[in-house]
Amino acid sequence: MIDIKVLLFSTFLICLGKLSFAQFQDIAPTIGITTGSGNGLFGAGISFCDFNGDGLDDLTLGTSFGQPIRFFENINGTLTEIPPLIPNTEEVKQILWADYDNDGDKDLFISVYNGFNRLYNNDGNMNLTDVTIASQIPANQNPTFGASFVDFDNDGWLDLYIANRGFNTSSSIKTNLLLRNNQNGTFTNVTNAQMVGNGNTLTFMGVFFDYNKDLFPDLCLIEDKSFPNVFLRNSAGNFADVSVASNMDVIMDAMNGGVGDYDNDGDLDIYITNTTPGVTNVPQQGNVLFRNNNDGTFTDVAPSAGVVYNNWSWGGNWLDYDNDMDLDLYVCSSTSTPNAFYENDGSGNFTLPFPMGLPGDNTVTMANAIGDFNNDGLMDMAVCANNPDPFLIWENTSPTTHNWIKVALEGVQSNRDGIGAWIETTTNGFTQFRYPMSGEAFLAQNTQNHHIGIGSNTLIDNITIKWPSGVIDVINNVLPNQRIVVKEGMGLILGNVQACANTLHVNATINNTTYIADQILTSDGIIPTGFMIQFQAGDCIELQADFEVELGADFETTMQGCL
Repeated sequence: MIDIKVLLFSTFLICLGKLSFAQFQDIAPTIGITTGSGNGLFGAGISFCDFNGDGLDDLTLGTSFGQPIRFFENINGTLTEIPPLIPNTEEVKQILWADYDNDGDKDLFISVYNGFNRLYNNDGNMNLTDVTIASQIPANQNPTFGASFVDFDNDGWLDLYIANRGFNTSSSIKTNLLLRNNQNGTFTNVTNAQMVGNGNTLTFMGVFFDYNKDLFPDLCLIEDKSFPNVFLRNSAGNFADVSVASNMDVIMDAMNGGVGDYDNDGDLDIYITNTTPGVTNVPQQGNVLFRNNNDGTFTDVAPSAGVVYNNWSWGGNWLDYDNDMDLDLYVCSSTSTPNAFYENDGSGNFTLPFPMGLPGDNTVTMANAIGDFNNDGLMDMAVCANNPDPFLIWENTSPTTHNWIKVALEGVQSNRDGIGAWIETTTNGFTQFRYPMSGEAFLAQNTQNHHIGIGSNTLIDNITIKWPSGVIDVINNVLPNQRIVVKEGMGLILGNVQACANTLHVNATINNTTYIADQILTSDGIIPTGFMIQFQAGDCIELQADFEVELGADFETTMQGCL
């Protein structure tokens, strides 16, 4: 038995009340972004997904015809542009990183307006190969905008939905497409069998979310102009139209479907954006916030909640910017009116911290995506603008000491990305819900490090993952301000410190490398030990990246795990 001494630099967790103002700064110029997406129709897509698997949020920016997609790798909290990973220069809309073949790395799908949608397979070393033809994805010139990866039949493999804004175009495929994953690298078109094409309409996106909590993702089609929005209930992999019964069949200039539990009542609501009243002749004026009534119906509460906006608006995305345990809302505008940043007061009502928007946030914008590039637990926003306006990268510098947790998922029976799972986080008896998606809001992909603010609380009672397969994992007594990885059927497999029974167990994560079970990071290097460290329960501590381990002290080691 080897004795070791452990020296820890701890941080003190200070409980303060809510600080009620947002503070963001645009860092786009500092990382070399001085232009927008180009002059494509209605902007381009943004992904804030970790594409290289190091646990940090990377950034991918769509562009217009003739320009390469821009890739920014996150290197220790700094976004650094790298050479284009693919040679595509078409007009890019949706950008989705997803593990469609369940091999442990992120593959890339891009939708293209009036061009050819593309699927690229990742060999595990970020070498991307165009497998569009081999995968049997239709290689047609389509008027595509939104796309979503979703496991609609819960067979453990991600399927693909493509939204074609096809009315009055010369493109070859005008209906939407549902492509089922055959589990062998190919897809089968099941659109007609499932009756989810929606004819020759103006679909901006198909957003999948589980509105009735039966673990099967339902489908909302966001329709522009004179076509009503469509809502399709998924019952064990089969869709039925419940648009009228659910009250979702609203005719509006719909662009965006932003999904989240804004009122913390345990079900998912959806925010749909619209154009300026009077500009077009549609019945619905202003944006819509459809509150889920948990009985199969939705009610528009935008006027009472204060989020109608009454502008020509596009992307509307949810985030808890101040970690105060409720979701706030950021909305893009394609007019000179500033984008709207709405703060949730905790009761489901919203106010504008800045009556004229964030300072400097008055460019013509369409899409926005949410992530945390500097890994400080404060969610940042990447915003797409057409030229001559540049992209905006809003770093969140809001003065709050509230705590947080990030949960990443690794499916086994379910799809590898955990798309369609439910994350339930209970803190001091209060439960919040997150629902992982791949393709949300308008042309956006948010981080898959699913973020939950926990206010001034210093311990999370439990985190429960309800996987699409039906497997349930529960992790108890988790310390905040860390990223954890939960593997289906195994529980916690990566985290810094977890309070477990009467002990604290350590998995050390240093410089994005994890040392568990047989290694401990020391000031001099890696010392193989064959065991984990165990501490007796005591004061709440938080490991930092500069902790040291030295030989020759009174602490004993143990084989006991904490899963």
